[in-house]
Amino acid sequence: MTHPATRELLQSAGKHPAFQALLQRLTRGESGPFTLSGLVNTSKALYLVLLYQATEKPLLVVVDGNKQAETLLETTEVFFQLLLEGRDLPAPQLIPALDVLPHQRLSPHNEIAEARAVGLWRLSAQKVPITIVPVASALLRTESADFYRQLAITLRVGEELPLEDLLEHLESIGYERRDPVEMVGEYSVRGGIFDVYPA
Repeated sequence: MTHPATRELLQSAGKHPAFQALLQRLTRGESGPFTLSGLVNTSKALYLVLLYQATEKPLLVVVDGNKQAETLLETTEVFFQLLLEGRDLPAPQLIPALDVLPHQRLSPHNEIAEARAVGLWRLSAQKVPITIVPVASALLRTESADFYRQLAITLRVGEELPLEDLLEHLESIGYERRDPVEMVGEYSVRGGIFDVYPA
């Protein structure tokens, strides 16, 4: 649990005149671009969380590359937990850029493809407070929100789903039957036991 004095100290950054001016312009419905300059990564993360907290509108943050996005996400997650703990909100997320260029005729790394798929699904199915994307990721063509919503099946304890339906769904979204299962996107069935490497 965050100590009230810590939370109060972090909240006080939101009283800065430049931040207050930005909030006023946003609440009046003005269109951007808007800037807050002179911020280091730590203060960028703090102000992102304060901006979300003040507006309660999802934020899409575009940065230079995957490294910058990962660094900003880590710090943003810390401030998000400190300032918004106890609220039932999805965590901030990163939708990474692909690690290969289209003309290279190579497949992207499985973990990057997985992170992109999960991130795009979360954007379509939930109100994600803060999404951080590298420029190269933001420029990639995407499908409609309905496409990403149909990718996932949510299973809860006590619910039942016929195995045939689950296997048909997995194959329709690109999972492959392998034995043994070693990577994201693989599953196997042996003797009534279902094994999957989930996203």
